[in-house]
Order: sequence, then structure tokens, then C-alpha cells
Amino acid sequence: VSHDRLRVYVFLAGEQVWESSTRRVDVCEGLDWLSSFSIFLRSQPPSIPLDIAVQEFQQAFQAGEVTAPVVDKAGNLSIFWQLIMLYCNPAHPLAEVLSNQGITPDMLDERSVWILWTALTSLGLPRAPAPLATKLTSSYAAQLERAGLWDWAVFVAQHLPRPEGRDATIRQIIQRNITLNTTDQEVTSEQERMCIAHHHVQQGVFHCARALHARYARAWDKVVTWYTAAGMYDDAHETLMQHMAPHKIVSREESLLLPLLSPLHEQRRDIRNWASGGAVYHAYLSLPSHLPKSEEELESLRTNISNTGYLLNSLPYNTLTEIAAVNMMGLRTCILLLEVWEELFGDTENRELLLTMKTFPLPSDYFISDVITKLSAEIVAQDNFDMVA
Repeated sequence: VSHDRLRVYVFLAGEQVWESSTRRVDVCEGLDWLSSFSIFLRSQPPSIPLDIAVQEFQQAFQAGEVTAPVVDKAGNLSIFWQLIMLYCNPAHPLAEVLSNQGITPDMLDERSVWILWTALTSLGLPRAPAPLATKLTSSYAAQLERAGLWDWAVFVAQHLPRPEGRDATIRQIIQRNITLNTTDQEVTSEQERMCIAHHHVQQGVFHCARALHARYARAWDKVVTWYTAAGMYDDAHETLMQHMAPHKIVSREESLLLPLLSPLHEQRRDIRNWASGGAVYHAYLSLPSHLPKSEEELESLRTNISNTGYLLNSLPYNTLTEIAAVNMMGLRTCILLLEVWEELFGDTENRELLLTMKTFPLPSDYFISDVITKLSAEIVAQDNFDMVA
């Protein structure tokens, strides 16, 4: 009888090894480890527990009697064998199970391991230690991002165990991949829509990412726009005050400020230092360029101008740009007040006009050479007139 036929007879007899005086037949000879394990289990008594059978098979392949469940020459055990060990012993180290060395020769490929980890977690098995879960998730997210699938990298990053690390990683992924190609909040990429609709990422995260890109490009108007859209009103207000408002006033581009200030004005209760910053610019830019006709509207405008001129003193007055901007606004406010005053009172009530204008931040040279010449010599000569040049 041929050797192969004897192996079939031994297998049908439910044995793994058969020996006679002249020959030895091993059914598992030359088979892979899964086939060997199947035959090994078939040869065991039906009443034997699975964990005992697994231990005996482990002893057998360690002794070289059957093919070992290894995947490479380094002796790394197959992931399937690791799963069998975990099934028999829930205390089996998850670090050994969740190792890509048992699945693929590519040490940087975390796909199968991460999917296996999420599957085991969903089955209620003991959770992996936080450092191991963080390593698996971060590595797979980075792998997806390198492949251009950054929206799916965001999905994977949402499985990080620690909330603070999870939020920071998601923001960093979006910041690295978002593009600053528009200021239209309705125009979004397909990947961004995927993150918002299916991964439930807040849209404000994308607005913040665009604001960061605009900050690097020093596009301050876009920084304010995106910070406002993200609800980061303090940051938008601070950016506007430090990098835009004084410069636009000096360059005579103040018309660009009001569209940025108006949304912030609606949220003024949530902004620190609004009263001494954005509110002053908003009040100044809201002053009309043409005088109204009715006396009631002129009187209301006079009050607004007087209040605005006084509030200009609360603006920052440190750099040359800030000083020039405040003085220019004070000058324009003063001229507008003179026009309103002439419409209301003509040449009378000049004493109150002077006292009001003294509270405006005006350049000293203008105050001496121009304001005084506009007022009558009679008022200048009065004893109680006290002007600080």
C-alpha cells in the first residue's frame, strides 16, 4: 500500500500518527499548520476541552512534531493562532494579538490590526491598554492621511481613547489638509462634507483651520472672517484690533472694516474689551458721511458724535500706526461735529462746542492752527477758555 493511501486510512480512522514495525505514518506531515491543527483536533477525544487541546498542539509544534503557526522566519506567530489563544484564555496579552507582525510583513501597515481591535472591542472583550490603543489608532490614521484619505483618518482618530488627545489629533489632521481657497462658508470639499455629515465633526473646526492658514498667509481679513464663523469672537476681535483696524484707518481703507465689525457687534456681549475696542470703531464707522435734514436727527447725531469722539480716547495709543489712526478719527469726528453744530446753532453756543472738542484726541498742531481759526476771536478771548495745546 502506498504511503499516501495509508495516510488517508489513518486519517479516516481518526488517528494522527500510526506506527508499525516497518513504517511510521504521520497524517500531518507536510501540511500547513491550520490543516495540521484541524487533524490534531479530530484525533482528540470528543470530551477534551478546547483549551487543553490547544495546549497540547502548542507542545507538539514546539517539539517539532507538527507545523508551527508562524508567518515568517523570525518565528512570529500567526494572528489566527493568537485569536485562538485569546478565545481559550481571555487573559492572553492583547499586545501579542494586536501585532501586525502576525498578519503582514509590512511593519507600517496597521489596517488589519486596527480593524481587528475595533471588532474585538465591539464584542465586549477586554479593552486594550490606552497606550496600545493610542499607538494603533494614531498609526492607522497617519497611514490613511499619507494615502490622501484624510477624511477617513479623522474617522479613525475619533477612536482615540483620551478625549483631549482625540480632539487635538482631529484638529491637526484637518489643519494639515484643509485648503484656504474661498471665504464662502457654503463652499466645501467632498471630504469636508463627509467629515461634517458622517463623522459629526463640528464645522467650526474647519473654520479654525482656515483661520490658521490665513494667519500664516497674513490675510487678516480672512482670519477675522473665519474666526467669527467659528464662534471664536475674542480671537476675531483681537486680530481685528492688532492687525487691521488702525492700518485700514491710516490707509483710508476703513470701508473694509464695517463688514467685519458688524457680525462681531451682534455678539458683543461675548467679547472681552469690546467696549474699548471694536465698539469704538463700529461707532465711528457708523457715523454718516452726509448730514440729515431734520433737526431731531441732527441733535441725535450731535450726541452720537460727541460720545464717539470721547470714546476714541479708550483705543490703544502705543504704536505710531495706532496714534495716527486715533488722531485721524478724532480729526474727522471734530470736523463732522463742527458741521452739525453750525446747522443746529450757527455761531452760538461755541463755549459748549469747545468744551466738547477738548475731549477729542486731536493732533496738537491741528488743534492750534485750524480749530482756533475756525472759532471766533471773541470766544478765544474769554477768560474761562482753557485749551491744552
